[in-house]
Amino acid sequence: MIASRLLIGGLLCLGLFIITSPGRADPQDDRNKQLADLEKQLAELQAKLKILRETPIPKKLTPAEEIIPEAWVNKFAWRSIGPATMGGRITGLAVYEADPTTYWVATATGGLLKTTNNGINFEIQFDHETTNSIGAVVVAPSNKEIVWVGTGENNPRNSVSWGDGVYKSVNGGKTWTNMGLKSSFQIGAIAIHPKTPDVVYVGALGRLYGPGGTRGLFKTEDGGKSWRNVLPQIDEKTGVIDIIMSPHQSETLIVAAWERQRDEFDSFRGDAKVPAGADADAYAPSVGHGPGSTLYKTIDGGKTWTKLVKGLPTVKMGRIGLDWSRKTPNTVFAIIDTENGGNGVHTGGVYKSADGGESWTRVNSINLRPSYFSVMRVDPSDDDTLYVLGQSLARSTDGGKTFTADKINAGVHPGQHALWINPKDSRHLIVGTDGGFYVTHDKCGRWAHMNHAFALGQFYHVAADTRKPYRVYGGSLDNGSWGGLSQTTRWPESASADWGFVNGEDGFAYCADPKDPDLLYARSQNGALMRRDLRTNTVVFFRPRSGPGTTAALRFNRNTPFLLSSHNSAIYYAAGNYVFKSVKQGDDLQVASPEITRTKRGTATTLSESPKNADVVWVGTDDGAVWLTKDGCKTWTNLTEKFKAAGLPGHRWVNCIEASKWAEGRAYVVFDAHRSDDETPYVFVTEDFGQTWKSITANLPTGSTRVLREDIVNPNLLYLGTEFAAFASVNRGAAWTKINGAAGLPTVAVHEFAQPVTANDLVVATHGRSVWVLDVTPLRQMTPEILKGKTSLMIPSSAIQWQSVLGGSPFGASARRYAGQNPPRIAHFDYTIFGKPNTVGIKVLDVTAKRRTPYGSGLGKVRWVAERTIGWLHNFRKLRVVTEKTQQMQLALLNLGLSLICFGCFCSS
Repeated sequence: MIASRLLIGGLLCLGLFIITSPGRADPQDDRNKQLADLEKQLAELQAKLKILRETPIPKKLTPAEEIIPEAWVNKFAWRSIGPATMGGRITGLAVYEADPTTYWVATATGGLLKTTNNGINFEIQFDHETTNSIGAVVVAPSNKEIVWVGTGENNPRNSVSWGDGVYKSVNGGKTWTNMGLKSSFQIGAIAIHPKTPDVVYVGALGRLYGPGGTRGLFKTEDGGKSWRNVLPQIDEKTGVIDIIMSPHQSETLIVAAWERQRDEFDSFRGDAKVPAGADADAYAPSVGHGPGSTLYKTIDGGKTWTKLVKGLPTVKMGRIGLDWSRKTPNTVFAIIDTENGGNGVHTGGVYKSADGGESWTRVNSINLRPSYFSVMRVDPSDDDTLYVLGQSLARSTDGGKTFTADKINAGVHPGQHALWINPKDSRHLIVGTDGGFYVTHDKCGRWAHMNHAFALGQFYHVAADTRKPYRVYGGSLDNGSWGGLSQTTRWPESASADWGFVNGEDGFAYCADPKDPDLLYARSQNGALMRRDLRTNTVVFFRPRSGPGTTAALRFNRNTPFLLSSHNSAIYYAAGNYVFKSVKQGDDLQVASPEITRTKRGTATTLSESPKNADVVWVGTDDGAVWLTKDGCKTWTNLTEKFKAAGLPGHRWVNCIEASKWAEGRAYVVFDAHRSDDETPYVFVTEDFGQTWKSITANLPTGSTRVLREDIVNPNLLYLGTEFAAFASVNRGAAWTKINGAAGLPTVAVHEFAQPVTANDLVVATHGRSVWVLDVTPLRQMTPEILKGKTSLMIPSSAIQWQSVLGGSPFGASARRYAGQNPPRIAHFDYTIFGKPNTVGIKVLDVTAKRRTPYGSGLGKVRWVAERTIGWLHNFRKLRVVTEKTQQMQLALLNLGLSLICFGCFCSS
């Protein structure tokens, strides 16, 4: 409308000008000139009219609608940097036995791997489904294209994740369809008919942290279109942990039922009552044995069932693992956990049946940490050769009378959960452990660690130091703490050799002294703290001790929190059921608080010091307590009950507290409620030192929340890690955007973020896919105004001109190697354009006058590659970025005053 009025007004003015003009010496020339001027003005007005018509009106968004468009998120530059030297927990193996070069490896929290060339290389599958936790994987014996995955790890450990039913692929794992049983949470086992792949049995365990849900043995005869529970004896506390189908009669199956549940705590501390049968395992479930745990048998495909009791323990049983002899039709083995200790038929161990499970004989008491393992296998060609999985692989060659771990575990990571034996060649085995998977071709004499597959580390924490390029440090489950380079001189990929082992045991929180990056701090489980000087490799171990101010025995969480003061890095805090403080880099820790836990089982889980005021320190616990000091630990305020008014339904595990960098009274608290049988996200903010709280869950989907961090540059930008994704908010929690992207960060639990001060990066600790890095250059400038339609050219990140280095061999290439991702060795400019951008250009000028033009609207990126010659460096000039034809972009560039000045030589070592 405005453009039309301008056009009409221009025509009227021009007409009036023609009528009232005085006479000319040559009227024809004067008329032609006026016509030409009029046509020019008409063309200009029409061009402006076109621009106005094609330029979208900026959206009117409420704060709750300020979500980054999915198409923009898909352009975010994620990269995986490893490490892959270790692996993660393996939960299942599926080998296509007609051609064993094709097999699948299931992980607890890292998705699914597939090889079609006997492990030379692997592809990652099941990467962007709604969950990445797998309890079982099976390939149809009659068709290698049909693969089933049961989601939700079946091990009941304290760090277990969960799933949403069973998935099926009919193209070898390229694509997946959820086939139901979505409330099963954990899947124990899957069995497929050997000749009719539409017939499938699924053992559903149900939720680990509460009763109910989908539990039992479910059968489909139409490939998953419909299901029926064929074992109605299963109650709301019991699920199915294992299924074996007779290799000789496919209508005959034996099923192991298991009654188990975890409580809201990681382990049995303080006044916790250790359940019977769990004495040797501090991390066992709170219920691991019950009347529901037993064996059932069917000989008619699930129509009728018999409870197996003859020769089995009469006390409460726990987890049971099964295997059926391929050599002898009626020979079956079981490994059984019971609530009894000592020796005898009722104490559990290895049992054998010679009549298809109708009666049993106990042959050995072996069963180490049964709730976590309880897996055994019989050699397909020799019933006397048995394998039992546990902390170490144990083998018997006399039918189970004796077992030994000697000479069969060389180099294998402790803790095995899956084992496959080649039925055509029993020298060939694959074992899945807490640290990845291994292959042997000489019957366990030598093992090959298949850590070239993918980075599968289950990281709890990550930190970045102040070097440039920065180094990354983090701790992983069952695999210690590691340090590595954020980018390397290797091109184009980083390698496992770029990571180094720093500390043993379980690896948890990590940090580097910001003033001295060679001074590292780490911890392993239950209050074991350490400091390492990389210059001298000196290691100092320390832990808090009882002393003045302690009235109760000390308790520490498995993931004990600690921090260095951002005001003075010699000040060190740690916490258990008290807060401890040292002014000597961790040495001489002193009690600095009253007992902070709500119960006599509770322990601290998170600490945070205000970057604005060194006297302000926050602490949270696993039993739901939150405390604050504002006077340097002299006095403390209990804020635990303040969250009720903001909507917290009860006490929940406090997983993260983030004291604000921007406002002294501001802090964020994240509760992880899944241990309380609650999947609701809980994120709160206070502006008044915890006196009042506001929920900022906004549009977050159902699912556990784990960590929140403020951006160190943009006060309105928040990062949130959840059980299956990473989120960001550009308006401090009024709205959240999932930032994984369609081909970026996989579906995985995000446990921590780090923000190096020497790069525009967000470093992400994932619990299943090691460490990832996101370039947040555009995200840090993604204001609500841009989301509403503002065209913008964003301030670019620094770029480095790399000098080539010698190294490596041109003849050493191999498919059996892990490759991480280095960032592109280019400069790039991010922009947003709304409407058609065909009249906009970005020109990067230097001595070579290279030029790139953007295409497409929305979030875009222009990449510019500098010449890689020393001569070019000698002729280095500041780069200029200019636009053409679009005044809005010209003004944006003038206001930003962009120049790229950070090219230089740097070689990491």
